[in-house]
Amino acid sequence: MQYFSRLWLIHWLMVGVLVGCASEPIVPSWRTLLIDDALIVAAPDASHASSAATAIETPIPTPEQVFALSEAAQQSLLKAMRQAQLSKGSRFQAHQWLASELDTSKGRFSYDGYVTQTAEQTFASRQGNCMSLVVLASSMAKVLDIPVTYQVVEVSPHWDRQGQFHLLNGHINIRLSAPQDVNRLNFSDDIQLDFLPEATMRQYRDYQVQENTVLALFYNNLAAEALINNDALKAYRLIKLSLTHDPLAIAINTLALIYRHQGLDKEAETAYHYGRLLEPDDMSLLHNLAILLSSQGRLDEWAQIHQKIELSRIANPFYYFDMAEQAYRDGDYNSAIDWYQRALGKADYRPEFYHGLAKSYFRQGQVQQAQNYLQKALQLSLNDKERQRYRAKLDSLTHVD
Repeated sequence: MQYFSRLWLIHWLMVGVLVGCASEPIVPSWRTLLIDDALIVAAPDASHASSAATAIETPIPTPEQVFALSEAAQQSLLKAMRQAQLSKGSRFQAHQWLASELDTSKGRFSYDGYVTQTAEQTFASRQGNCMSLVVLASSMAKVLDIPVTYQVVEVSPHWDRQGQFHLLNGHINIRLSAPQDVNRLNFSDDIQLDFLPEATMRQYRDYQVQENTVLALFYNNLAAEALINNDALKAYRLIKLSLTHDPLAIAINTLALIYRHQGLDKEAETAYHYGRLLEPDDMSLLHNLAILLSSQGRLDEWAQIHQKIELSRIANPFYYFDMAEQAYRDGDYNSAIDWYQRALGKADYRPEFYHGLAKSYFRQGQVQQAQNYLQKALQLSLNDKERQRYRAKLDSLTHVD
């Protein structure tokens, strides 16, 4: 990677700061600034990673293979749908049936958060992580002519007892719509499928994306998994595929981690700064950049980045909520109540904060206080499932002497 590329990036970072309010600067190409195949192959760990991975190397799926279902799988799916259609008659809705088939709570498919697979692999194994199940849902919907919409979900950080955050990046879900039929009026609502365990779902917002972004996230997942398996060369090939489909900040972050794994800290830092052009407040980029700066003893620069992370932490109500949850698990109910109250001070509209207070007061034997806060949680509930949960708890409290 040429030294002038680093100077060029610094120039663009300065332009972004100077004119950010007036206009959006054109971000230079990631291919020009970040990619150098010769460097990654020549890195000290490259030969070891290559030889270690040779025996277990699996081919990288093409975009077509990512979504492909075998003829046998397609016929099995169509047969099952026709049987359901005959059973329900005019009440049959294809997208509702498919949503039911994919409902992990019904046991036909199960959530496994560790490995990203193609549609065919997930169909065969009957389990997959969030990305794998979204890809499978899309592939099945295409076979059945069911329109789909992809949504990327921004999920808030999770904080532990020490205030360290854990990020869930690149989460995605899918919406199924009723098939279009010019001969039939259809007022059925879309159905959103989200395969992430509910306990981790605290979303900021969601937005629609195209299939190229889904592929970018898919290959980013594979790249991260390859890096965990110490196969940096495969991770590098995969992350280039990801960036080709959509140059997302999450993929830039993965590329930087690959460079760091190979001892290429200058290239990693360039990638982190480039990622900040795309997402200035991305906590993963900032956190990993801070680690790099700290490792090099660049404490003044580290302090600037760390301050930005710290300001995000103390402004985030879920920092206080997670601290409260940890205190509750530790049996320290007074501290839990204090942390829940602080969370409410930042966001007094979140039902889970009131529920936290309710369960803490109940543990202290203050049933009336628990009922009051549980009633507030019920009033602020966001969906039927949540309302049923809080109502059941409230009903049980009314029978406590």
